[in-house]
Amino acid sequence: MAEARRPVPLSRRPVDLFLAMFLLSNVPVVVLFESQMLLPASLVFKPLRDMTQAYVEFAGDYLVQTAPAFLKGLVVAECLFQLPLSIVNAYAFMAGKDWGRITGIIYASHVATTMFPILADILAHNIPTKNLLLSIYLPYLIIPFIILARLVPTQHPFTEAGPPSIAKKELGMDVLHNAVILQLANNFWLTELITKDSCLRNEFATSPGRSLPVCRSGGLWCRV
Repeated sequence: MAEARRPVPLSRRPVDLFLAMFLLSNVPVVVLFESQMLLPASLVFKPLRDMTQAYVEFAGDYLVQTAPAFLKGLVVAECLFQLPLSIVNAYAFMAGKDWGRITGIIYASHVATTMFPILADILAHNIPTKNLLLSIYLPYLIIPFIILARLVPTQHPFTEAGPPSIAKKELGMDVLHNAVILQLANNFWLTELITKDSCLRNEFATSPGRSLPVCRSGGLWCRV
């Protein structure tokens, strides 16, 4: 029988709340800004293009400005794979769904993997804003490792054991109520499951010729 479990209140899981907020923050970034690399300029609202250009000038992000082929491929993976997983995992983290362990591990592993070529490319370029770019991109490598550290060690990262159900309580009472008694017949011990407890309610006596405590019920000597 599966153990009854209940979600741990989010107030006791501040790390999960932080991770859920991080996951949700990816949604507007991907939809409004990173997707611009895949769309014709005519399909992007001018205010969004202006905001992207302002970011490029501030951070010196040559990757966003030039949009190399490998980065476009990663953005496609973000739109098709990481984006829906971000929403699903944010819900699992906040609602306390243990199935989010699997989807969270998949998401974090994928994001961390995609960040290595990006960070390697930044490190290979000698640009004045290298440290700033690293500070912008590194969280997308560090936080996935935090997610992995949160989810991998335990099978139930978001729930705790709940109170036993009524059915389990009744089952436990039945087990205690129905004792196993050995009956002696024709000098052989026969093992049976006795459902009646009348033998247990009789007074204890001593079997003739034996010193073991037994009780007498229905003409049979029963070991207690």
